[in-house]
Amino acid sequence: MINYFDTIYGNNDSIRYFTCAIKENKLAHAYILEGPAGSGKRTFAKAIAATREKDSQFADKILSENSPDLMFFGLAEKKKTIGVDTIRTLKNAVYIKPSELDAKFFILTDCQAMTTAAQNAALKILEDPPQNVYFFLCTDSSSALLPTVRSRAQTIRMQIFGENELGLYAKKDPKWQSLSQRDPEGFMRTIKKANGCIGNLYNNTDDKDELRMQENALKLISLLDSGEYVPLLLYCTKIASSRSELDYLLLKTALGLRDILACRHGNPIDMQLYLSESAALNAAFHLTTYAILSVITEIEQTRLQLTGNPNLKGAQILLADKLFRAIQN
Repeated sequence: MINYFDTIYGNNDSIRYFTCAIKENKLAHAYILEGPAGSGKRTFAKAIAATREKDSQFADKILSENSPDLMFFGLAEKKKTIGVDTIRTLKNAVYIKPSELDAKFFILTDCQAMTTAAQNAALKILEDPPQNVYFFLCTDSSSALLPTVRSRAQTIRMQIFGENELGLYAKKDPKWQSLSQRDPEGFMRTIKKANGCIGNLYNNTDDKDELRMQENALKLISLLDSGEYVPLLLYCTKIASSRSELDYLLLKTALGLRDILACRHGNPIDMQLYLSESAALNAAFHLTTYAILSVITEIEQTRLQLTGNPNLKGAQILLADKLFRAIQN
């Protein structure tokens, strides 16, 4: 047996239980995986299925959701509930023999949205499924399920992490480690917004975009400091996919340059991009103060001109030329 639970952080008691159940061939036919969004219910269900599979090639297909014998059912697009029609489709799929594996796995997401009629329709298949058919009912709260449904499946509660533990986990990722060093308050805001769930660290689009913009601004300043035209040109032509994105990136870059100027004049208050005075001073070591001011001026002019320039690629090339000329001062 290959253990695929190493993709799961924490949840040690549940991992021990499922490892033992799979080894002893005592895996139950249905489980309720309970936890808020981002707590890893879907990932955990796939890890259980993959660990049961003896062939690593097929296990990898389960983990990547490419196995025909791993099926997902849940809320349809623009639907607020899971109705009886979904359960009928599920039942039809249950009785089709596996294509590759010796078992079939069904992951039902957002089960808290199942109507009473849908839950009642699922009772018989949950109680007496065909051999080697396994169900994982993922829900924010098992209390949203009927007692008759809960009686047919053991409830496994996903671990919710405290802020300190989640912060330690996040810092294993270089991106979050970088954010924690540059902007500790912003990092802690991200940790709090995750509500104890690892998945929420990566599901928050706003946080991901903000982190990417900060990293791009730091990279742009680093290239300006290097004084090399070709790397600067290549970078400028790929750092944004829209005018609004380029505008925001230039704003972050200008704020970072102002951090540098403030530190050079002994006034590192309310820094916007850099974590410390030393980080800001080292970031543009080769640029003169006048060069930095010239770059800021070019950035401000470019931002003003962006709205009237429909050619994004042309604007990016022109930006590289202007910035390169500015750092020669």
